[in-house]
Amino acid sequence: MTTLSEVTLQEFQSKLTDGHVKTMQIIQAALGIGVMAFLCIVIFLYSAQSDYDQRMADQNLDLIKILTLIHVLMAATLYYGSTFIYNLQFTENKLREAVAKTFKDEKGLPITDPVSKCIVIIRTAMILRLAMLEASAIFGIVICLLAVTNGVMHHYPEYWLNLITAALFLSLVVMLFPNRERIEGIFVNKVAQGNTVQ
Repeated sequence: MTTLSEVTLQEFQSKLTDGHVKTMQIIQAALGIGVMAFLCIVIFLYSAQSDYDQRMADQNLDLIKILTLIHVLMAATLYYGSTFIYNLQFTENKLREAVAKTFKDEKGLPITDPVSKCIVIIRTAMILRLAMLEASAIFGIVICLLAVTNGVMHHYPEYWLNLITAALFLSLVVMLFPNRERIEGIFVNKVAQGNTVQ
């Protein structure tokens, strides 16, 4: 075998276990729960605090404006970059290199089976994409946290818009939540590249 794109769908389906699917589900759920927990903390802090002095909010407004601008640029870059990095994992060169590359399983043992290598590549691509999107979501929540603790959010509620990236991230976590069919679809569309012989 010269490239992992030679693996057939039937071979992939026979080696994709419930354990592989569950591992991907746990990872994705953990990423989503972390962002959701942080978001809940910020909302709780906002609801638990009393109104701040307008003067204090105005003093901190410039910082929140600058951070919001950085957040917009960061979000645009990471959303484009995450798609690019995700697709990069499935280029023919990467799939060819993966045949000779040494992968290790959870126990540190080498993975030599091409199908298992495909599963590792799919899991890695999913984690990379979500990690980049999570960075933007967390940065938006941090800006909201600063705006809440500095009194800006009480007087300028439009800065809650920094939570858009968190909402998008959580939506993607739910919409792209891995199951057997979705993982097989990624294999067919990204790895097999048309080699779906049963």
